Amino acid sequence: MLSGAIPSSLGQLSKLNYLDFDSNTFSGRIPSTLGNMTNLLALGLSDNNFTGRIPIEIFNIPTLSGILELYNNNLEGSIPQEIGNLKNLVEFRAYSNKLSGEIPSTLGECLLLQNLYLQNNMLTGTIPFPLSQWKGLENLDLSRNNLSGKIPEFLGTLACSII
Repeated sequence: MLSGAIPSSLGQLSKLNYLDFDSNTFSGRIPSTLGNMTNLLALGLSDNNFTGRIPIEIFNIPTLSGILELYNNNLEGSIPQEIGNLKNLVEFRAYSNKLSGEIPSTLGECLLLQNLYLQNNMLTGTIPFPLSQWKGLENLDLSRNNLSGKIPEFLGTLACSII
């Protein structure tokens, strides 16, 4: 039951591989200094009370390849285009926030993505075509958003569970 704000000095732990602060009562903004954790393989910040935007710096961690969990917070704003920098990311969970704007087309650059959970946000627009580059996608949940347009045909060619 850790609470309060995550101190920005935590970003000095540049050799850390895994950081899991899921299911606490942290509040405030996610510190941009977490982007200094250049050996991080997985980051879990879910089930807290974080507010504000997702720091762009997180998407510049070159080693972040396992899982990025941001779900069940009060994060708002758009998903940064920089998410495409995480070429080897396997799982991205950012559901049940207040994320808005369009799904960034750069998400298609996350070529190893197997699981994407963005449900229960306020995302708008269409499902971008660059997502057709995913070959190993297993689970995709975009439900309970404000998406519009047709379901892209490429989704029918993926061997995954789509909700």
